[in-house]
Amino acid sequence: MDRGAGTGGYGNRFPTVKMGGSDEHTAQTNNSYIFPGLALGIVASKARRVTETMIKAAAQELVRHVPMQKDKQASLLPPLCRSPVFCRVNRQSHWKASH
Repeated sequence: MDRGAGTGGYGNRFPTVKMGGSDEHTAQTNNSYIFPGLALGIVASKARRVTETMIKAAAQELVRHVPMQKDKQASLLPPLCRSPVFCRVNRQSHWKASH
């Protein structure tokens, strides 16, 4: 990895950090994206257990919406207010639980 090039996600939101002359924003990644959609999918499907496949499906759906994939200067994660992402994560975990 090049010096100064990296991506990070943290359990808590931290203030913007100055790095190499530019402002770098931190991302809170722990409970904000996967767990709410996964939980709703579990409840909706009446799953009796959470499988690795369900968690992986939810995470893969989130990755499909990472703004940084289209623009390297963009945010690591989509805005939380973008409810279609939440719904898609939920749908994937629900589908995996029912099949």
